[in-house]
Amino acid sequence: MSRTGSRVRRSGLLAALTLVLAAPACGSGGDSGSTATPQVATSAAEAAPSRDPSQAAVCDARDELETSVAALRGVDLATAGASGLVAAAQQVHQDLDAVGAAASAAYKPTIAALRASLTTLTGTASGVTDKESLKAAMPELTAQVAAVSASWAVLRQQMDNRCG
Repeated sequence: MSRTGSRVRRSGLLAALTLVLAAPACGSGGDSGSTATPQVATSAAEAAPSRDPSQAAVCDARDELETSVAALRGVDLATAGASGLVAAAQQVHQDLDAVGAAASAAYKPTIAALRASLTTLTGTASGVTDKESLKAAMPELTAQVAAVSASWAVLRQQMDNRCG
């Protein structure tokens, strides 16, 4: 065998040996006495990326707000009436206050827009006193619920960038 072939074989052997020796250290996170075992997520919570603790409050508040906005959109005016809509809107207000308290200043204009939509909706719904006024206000209330949904969609998109 030639000298070049011998050098190539030694270089390859040295590279392979280096990889074999380095692999346990890389896979174990620095624990020289163990080897890494791949972990498989067993639930959706484990599969989701973990939230930064400093963001947990705002992300949790966002999740609550998402639930209350969905409930507001799901109010059946024919059965729940305006009072059901007002109660759902008040819950959204409460959850929006929690988001506002936890969120950074970057979200404040979008939060203000959602709050204005809610205030308009609550004002209209509060003016409904009977079935006749509910019937008359139905198109306006429907449009205002849609405006709240649109404002929420903008805020949610901003917050999804932070919360995932």
